[in-house]
Amino acid sequence: MAERPSRGYFSRPIADLRKRRADATARHTAGQRVLDKTGNIKAVQKLLGHGSIQTTADIYTDWDIDQLAETLSQVLLDDDG
Repeated sequence: MAERPSRGYFSRPIADLRKRRADATARHTAGQRVLDKTGNIKAVQKLLGHGSIQTTADIYTDWDIDQLAETLSQVLLDDDG
């Protein structure tokens, strides 16, 4: 019968995974906030170091119907155009 690992055997790998997930979440949140505040997807690409604007667009431009409606109403109600 194989020896079972001690209880703390997986503690370090699990802690590392949690840290990486937290880092990725913070990175994604920062990218989303920049896009929400500025609308500048190129700034998000440069900030996050994506080699391709398509990568950034695929990740950060998943709009829901409420966002689309709000954007459309802003464009249609714009007095400058």
